[in-house]
Amino acid sequence: MIQEKNLDTLLDRLESLCVPILGHIYLTDRCQFSCPHCYRASKLIGDELTLYDWLRLLEEFKTEGCMDLTFSGGEPLLHPDWRKIIMEANKLKFSYEIMTNGFAMTEADAEFLTQNNCRELHISMHGWGETHDKFVGAAGSFTHCKLLAEYAVKLGLKTVIKMSLMHSNFHDASLLAKWSRDIGTIFGPSYYIIPRFNSNENEFLEDRLTPKEIRQCEHDYSEWTGRPSFSNCHDENGPYFCNMGWNRFAIDAHGQIYPCSQVKEPVGEVKTKSFREVWRYSERMNELRRRKNEKIDLCSNCEMEASCKFRCMGLFHLSTGKYEEPSPLHCEITAAWLGLDNF
Repeated sequence: MIQEKNLDTLLDRLESLCVPILGHIYLTDRCQFSCPHCYRASKLIGDELTLYDWLRLLEEFKTEGCMDLTFSGGEPLLHPDWRKIIMEANKLKFSYEIMTNGFAMTEADAEFLTQNNCRELHISMHGWGETHDKFVGAAGSFTHCKLLAEYAVKLGLKTVIKMSLMHSNFHDASLLAKWSRDIGTIFGPSYYIIPRFNSNENEFLEDRLTPKEIRQCEHDYSEWTGRPSFSNCHDENGPYFCNMGWNRFAIDAHGQIYPCSQVKEPVGEVKTKSFREVWRYSERMNELRRRKNEKIDLCSNCEMEASCKFRCMGLFHLSTGKYEEPSPLHCEITAAWLGLDNF
């Protein structure tokens, strides 16, 4: 068995060799919900990849060294061939997880995922009872998802409850946390709401947490989840950009390849090209990779730089349209951590 220290060394080596270890698969753009904060909600539904395309791509991902897949959407279970795609991923020995809103999922689907070695089932629940139903725009969705999560746990399927924290649903976070703990799921709340580059689509940001609510979340987070709060984590904390395009990629339902799941600018497509051709030889992909060790000039004189966790070029690009320009919203989150509410 590989020891943890040796595993870290191995992963660093694979990253330096540009092995695409982690893949995020947007199976379809279709979704029954209308969540206000969803940054993929404005995606246009057009000709999507066929089952044959996905089976071919899974083989190509494996050949290039990919080990871990996340399936999402839209709502992945609305893809007509999602079961066949999952069966092939299991056959190829991928470790994988499913991110779903749960509304289209049945007990039989949960049993299918258990039988096909799903590593984790992530169910989005954005409040308790009517709060969730109103948030997603679908009556009865909370009850359905609640029963589904409880059944998945009984099957032994590792289940994560994902909650996007907003001002309008923040009061329900402790309820979901307690229920998650009581039934044996993992509670995964987040207030890292992503602004959209198109400013005309950002009305939902008015519902983001206040500085006081952010600090309350930080105070309660460890009790809710059993994990360190966001302000105490160490992911991506430093003066340089992240490792997008080095060991992770994303692909949408139309065959567009992205350097990570947070980027809206494709670097190539796989309807007419192989995955290897795009991953290894895309001029745009390699240009972004070279930026890994560039400093963020706009942050160089900021009093909060040492405490800032936001080094994701993808989040920058989604929010501002520029890879080197941080989102003001994330600056406000860091300011709230530090008590600088007038930043």
